[in-house]
Amino acid sequence: MQHNDSVNTEELDEKRASLFTVQDVEEAILYFTYMTVLYPLVVIAHEIYHGWKGGWETTYLVLKNVPIFFGIATTLILFKEGVDIMLRRWQEAREISRQKRAAIVEAARAEGRAEGISEGRAEGISEGRAEAQRTWNEWYRRQAEAREKGQPFTEPPPTLNGDTFDE
Repeated sequence: MQHNDSVNTEELDEKRASLFTVQDVEEAILYFTYMTVLYPLVVIAHEIYHGWKGGWETTYLVLKNVPIFFGIATTLILFKEGVDIMLRRWQEAREISRQKRAAIVEAARAEGRAEGISEGRAEGISEGRAEAQRTWNEWYRRQAEAREKGQPFTEPPPTLNGDTFDE
């Protein structure tokens, strides 16, 4: 199966456990122990409720059904582990999806910033040229007024970035 995802699928597969792996062994052992202790208590309570027939008969009833109960307890633990694995993988998929969306948004923002900067520079240059032209026009106007009045005009010509603007 080919993936063009930015997430390395090999690393993801290494992180994932087999469906036949118990993720938290200690927790599974605790559940099994709780159920194993609970089963005789339920049988004893049932026997007391329906009339106590004696300790040996209750012990026989408990021991006779232990294999069935162990199968049920194991099935419940495996079901719980399967649900845990499915939920974990669903959360991983959501996180990967969130990361992809964030990367797309960031790329779009970067593209927008770059486009805005280039347009801003283009507008800034034309606005800068217009401002420089206005500055020069003002300088020429002041120079012409000084000549008309016969006054000396000693103001230096305007500059743009330290250089004289010669257009």
